[in-house]
Amino acid sequence: MRAVFLTPQAQDDLLEKIDWLLERSPEAAGRAEATIRASMAIVAEFPEIAQASIPEHRDCIVRFGKYGFVLRYRLYRGDILITRVFHGSQDR
Repeated sequence: MRAVFLTPQAQDDLLEKIDWLLERSPEAAGRAEATIRASMAIVAEFPEIAQASIPEHRDCIVRFGKYGFVLRYRLYRGDILITRVFHGSQDR
């Protein structure tokens, strides 16, 4: 399995999403983070699972709630580099 790394922007994205949920429902925030992290593990094991998006990147759809999340990533030196974490309703 490949290692998974987040860029500083992706880390900020993830924290922003989780913090927003924490203010509304700590339980939902915990479930969302667990679901996102589980998707990261799947991508690490099967990096070709997601559809290609922008050049050299793939978008993994994380099902959660009405809109879910999107993990944008690329292969980097044999590992997974997550470059952004979007809410499903955000423009990408």
